[in-house]
Parts: sequence; C-alpha cells; structure tokens
Amino acid sequence: MRVSIREENGRRKQGEKFWEGLMALATTVVSIALVLIFVFVAKEALPVFLPAQDPRARLPALFLPQRSSQADLSWEFAWQPVAEEPRFCLVPLLVGTFKVALIAVVVAGPLGLGAAILASELMPPRWARWLETCAHLLAGIPTIIWGFFALMFLADYLQSALHLVTRLSALTAGLALGMAVTPTVFFWALRSLAALPANLRVAALSLGLSRGQVVYRVILPAAWPALLGAVLAALGRATGETMIAVMAAGNAPVISLHPADPARTMAATIAAELAQAVFGGKHYSVLFFMGLLLFTFSALTHWGAVALTGAVRWRSSREERRWWL
Repeated sequence: MRVSIREENGRRKQGEKFWEGLMALATTVVSIALVLIFVFVAKEALPVFLPAQDPRARLPALFLPQRSSQADLSWEFAWQPVAEEPRFCLVPLLVGTFKVALIAVVVAGPLGLGAAILASELMPPRWARWLETCAHLLAGIPTIIWGFFALMFLADYLQSALHLVTRLSALTAGLALGMAVTPTVFFWALRSLAALPANLRVAALSLGLSRGQVVYRVILPAAWPALLGAVLAALGRATGETMIAVMAAGNAPVISLHPADPARTMAATIAAELAQAVFGGKHYSVLFFMGLLLFTFSALTHWGAVALTGAVRWRSSREERRWWL
C-alpha cells in the first residue's frame, strides 16, 4: 500500500517536532542545572557579604593586607586560614591563578592557533583530518595524567635545564596546563575559520596570492576577533584547572611574578582544603567565595569568546550576502 506524499510529510514533521522538543528539553535541563549550581555556590558564599561575618573573612578585607594578630603592626597579603589568628587574603591565590593560567595561554595560544590555521588553510584535507584526530586524542587525556607528566618528568627536566631552585613551580604547571588546553584553542579557532565565506579565499587566490599570503593578508584580518575569542576561552578553561595545579605548581601561596617560583591557585586551594574546612565556618565560606569567583570568571570569558566568534560569523554572512548582491 502506497503512502501519500501528504502522509509522509506529516510523519516527517512529527519526527522533526519530536527531536526539536527533545533538544529544547535538554537545553532547558542544562540551563536549569547551571542556574542551580550558581545559586548553591552563591548561597554558601553569602556570609562573606554579610556584616555578621568575621571582618577578616568578608569583603573587602579578602583583597586587603591583614595582620597576624592585634599586637602585630605588620600588614601583609597572606593566606593562612588555619593559623591561630587566621588570615584570608585572596591576593596570593589570585596572583598564582593568573600566573599559571597566563603561562598556559602563552603556550596554548600559538600552538592551537597555528595548528588550526594549518588544518583549515594550508594542509591537504587528508592531513587536516589526521591533525583533528590528534587534537581529539589530546583533548581526551585526563588532566591528572598531565599532572603526573609534569610532576615526574617535566619538573626534573626544567630544574636541570634552567638550574631552578625548586622542582615544582608556576612554570612547570603552566607548561603542562598549556598542553592540556591547546585543543580548546584549536577547535574554537578551527570552527571560526570554517565560518569564513569561501569567496574570500577564492577572490584572493584569483588575484595571484599564494596560500601563505591569503592567510596573512585576508584570513587573519577577517578572523582575528574569533581567534582572540579562542584564546579567551582557553584562559577561562585554564583558570579553573585543578589537578595539574595541585600536583605541579608547588602549592605555595606567595606573591611573586617570577614564573620559576611556586604558586597556588584558587582551584587547587579549594580541592586541598574544602574537606578539612568546618561546615558553615569562615574558612568554608571563603572557599565557596573563591568558587563563585572562578564560576563567574569562566562564564564571562566563555560569553566573551562566544560574542567574538559570533561577531565574525555575522560579519562574514553579511559580507557574503553583499557579494552575491
């Protein structure tokens, strides 16, 4: 028995509506989960904003120098939450977090962007697919494996090659973290380059430009905001990394801009101290406040990366419509 075209179209539309509803449901569940996570973290960090909290464990004292005791006249930026007179200054942890993350971005940025440009513009399709496969495999390596690599091999190598005083440092953690976030830069940049209209490349090649000149004079000027967004996404990913920082950064909450000195990140501090913090206490609330800072920064960097990438795609689609008209 033959099925009429109208019945077949009706079944197809029903199937499409089913999958559209399923995708909408999944999106709603994920959005609600994100909101609930943010609300939970913010609720646990709320005492930091209340006047009833210990003055040393509430804003703005968390970002100011503190004294070890009332009799001590010296003020310093120190993170000592379990001392006899605890101090909860977050500045050493902020410095350590961004020092490790910036080293990682310096490593991952050129590697990820260069690999994306090679795969999108310069490599034959066969080799480009092979490079994408390698990037997927690299992204699938657990960060604890990178931590082991940094702890057992990279730390010794850097200490002997650079004559460093300490084995574990921000440099060691940053290099390992840079390798871990390189796939983030690669895939963001690759999607952005693929969104550029093909007529840009065709027009440039028809004028006699080489492949390298097309990349330098046409592709990079057109896609630089999206490439910046890829680096920004990697920065947000690097600031929240935990295991590599715990295992390879040295876990020393000191204020030092030198990459060879140990450092301690906020994510590593939460992982190391949350289990020992008294539920509902000052230390507990400050740790959740650090989690709130990391959550907010990661969300902002991700939204910024999406906005930069979307701006390039919108501009590319507008230019393509203008070209066809």
